[in-house]
Amino acid sequence: MSRSELLFVYGTLQRGHVAHHLIRSLGRYLEQARVTGRLYDVGGYPGLVLDAEGGEVRGELYRLARPGRAFRILDAYEGCRPPGAGEGEYRRVRCCVVTARGPLSDVWVYEYARPVAGLPWLADGVYLRPKAHRRVREGLGRSEKFRPSPGTGMCRQNRSCQAIDFVASRKPRLRRSAL
Repeated sequence: MSRSELLFVYGTLQRGHVAHHLIRSLGRYLEQARVTGRLYDVGGYPGLVLDAEGGEVRGELYRLARPGRAFRILDAYEGCRPPGAGEGEYRRVRCCVVTARGPLSDVWVYEYARPVAGLPWLADGVYLRPKAHRRVREGLGRSEKFRPSPGTGMCRQNRSCQAIDFVASRKPRLRRSAL
């Protein structure tokens, strides 16, 4: 298996999270994995900074069926810009991951590319989806857009809701552009 086909995910792309539909349609789950780094709460989603002095960040390992197509879609979702186009929110880099079967080198991961000063550090290295994500993910269909409903407590003032609204509203556009 080529390492260029492997992707480590640690946030909203994981199984049971709001954006898992993207990776599920592009690749196959292989197993649990971990990297060395620091995980930060960026506001509704996590950001990983690879750091040899950091702790263990846990996530999932996927094999992508068509890496070129998959990375075009995932780069757009992650705000990862092509080389020479300026700095995006994330950058796609290769790293070493550890699985139950041992270490694997040259596995792709999206690393947070912005300053982390002042962001909450998730010391346990695990991203647990906010309650708002659980509520939203069950209701999203193939082409539905998330719209907060009155009385649900999910308003525009909640930073998590804004991130979910942004992600959910991009879903149909990403699917169409990928075809």
